[in-house]
Amino acid sequence: MGKSLANCIRGGLAFHHAGLSYSQRRTIEDAFRDGRLLGLVATPTLAQGVNLPARRVIVRDYRRWSSAAGGSMPVPIMEIRQMMGRAGRPQYDDSGDAWLVAKDIDEELNLVDRYLLSDPEEVTSKLANPSAIRPEEDPALLTHLLSMIATGGIDDRDAVSGFFSQTFLATQMDSEMLEARLDDVIGWLATNGMITRAGESGEVLERIKNRLDTTEVQDEEWQDELPAWAETSAAVPGIEISKTGHVHSTSLPPRRGPAIFGFRKASQQLAQEEILPDSAAMTYEPTALGQRVARLYLNPISGRIIHDGLAVAMDVLTGSDEIHQVSPLGLLHLASCTPDFIAMWPRKEEWDIIQAEIHNHEREFLAEPVDLDQERRMKGVLVLQSWIDESKMEELEREWNVQPGDVRSRVDLAEWLLYAMREILAEDDEMRRMDPHLHKQLVVSISELHRRIRHGCKSDLLGLVTIRGVGRTRAREMVNLLSVETALDVASLTRRDRDRLAELRGWSPKLVENVMNEANRVSRRRR
Repeated sequence: MGKSLANCIRGGLAFHHAGLSYSQRRTIEDAFRDGRLLGLVATPTLAQGVNLPARRVIVRDYRRWSSAAGGSMPVPIMEIRQMMGRAGRPQYDDSGDAWLVAKDIDEELNLVDRYLLSDPEEVTSKLANPSAIRPEEDPALLTHLLSMIATGGIDDRDAVSGFFSQTFLATQMDSEMLEARLDDVIGWLATNGMITRAGESGEVLERIKNRLDTTEVQDEEWQDELPAWAETSAAVPGIEISKTGHVHSTSLPPRRGPAIFGFRKASQQLAQEEILPDSAAMTYEPTALGQRVARLYLNPISGRIIHDGLAVAMDVLTGSDEIHQVSPLGLLHLASCTPDFIAMWPRKEEWDIIQAEIHNHEREFLAEPVDLDQERRMKGVLVLQSWIDESKMEELEREWNVQPGDVRSRVDLAEWLLYAMREILAEDDEMRRMDPHLHKQLVVSISELHRRIRHGCKSDLLGLVTIRGVGRTRAREMVNLLSVETALDVASLTRRDRDRLAELRGWSPKLVENVMNEANRVSRRRR
């Protein structure tokens, strides 16, 4: 990837997409902004959030692949206009032009009608998934509701309804549907150990009563003029105007509740069969797991998968498996099974390799992927395994057809999920009681893997990569040349060893001196 990009830049052009590393993207953006690049070919990564001046914007393709639709779909109107709006920025150009490329006259007419003459799509709330049938399909609502209960001070059913009634979501979703969705999500959080029902609160009941009393008083004080048609009707003999304003049939008492038309939605029927709504005065308390998941900004589904996978790991260590061992690959696979991890698409020629790896390591797995897509999840695991085995980026590109930005994003996600894994395990008293020694051992193993993912190295380099200015490549060179293991070893290098190190390609006497100073600082801090 780096060589292809360098060849393009020599000709005054560059490409820009999410697969590039941050430093590559930043270099390209600065060069284009300064006028050192004449043109930039980009995916929608530049459509939003990057202020790049351009005299001309050309949108070559208006369709792109959608995994949800299983085919090529038109790009949204709003996104196309956002791209075209990059042309002619006020602080840079007096004018600009945007081109939308069509293959023939029929497509031209279609593009003009769709993207130039039509209104853009409506802005929709992202607080919930309107098409979700089960709570697991609504991660945003699960996450926000748990966060509110765990850290936001909204801990009763009435307060939850009051909060969501004031959101943008409430303007786009029927109130009864929204309440049913909230009941489903609360039920999921309670069933999966994120919150507990603490019982009805008299204080909340009093708050509701006071609010209802205030509403009734306001209704009674409402003054309205008698409409003209009513005054005209009153003049007809035999017709009188009711003084109370409420007339009921004498044969049947007034019915309470929503209107009944003889049918209900199937989704409503399922919800009523599975979950009984809580009363408005019901209060909630977060569990230790729920609080930790909320503080870690995890999807609650990810938190549940990680917790259950760690319980399996403790079972393995305490004797349910004759191996009595949890492997780094098993922990990486557990992280990849969560919805917070972004899977990777395998190429056709990779399927057999990936399926063979799944078969070989199946006994090490601690969980099932959230979407049951083993091959996509396993490719991410194998890329991460190669990363911590110190494969170079060029080797990863060649072996797995991945790009630096793709690897970096998965490394960051795995680092975050392993940190979450360690914190959830460390605070779980039930798992600690299974065997305190093995519990601590598993915490240490996860911590070590977390550091290996951060630095992309094997275990023997962890004592060196903490030295500022020493990455995995320099650390491996020092190990191979001098057999050092820790910062203290580096700080104690002899003059001869320092000279040998300075002679290596990419090293210098000044660099060796800086590394030794940092090693001294690290070793003093650890004493």
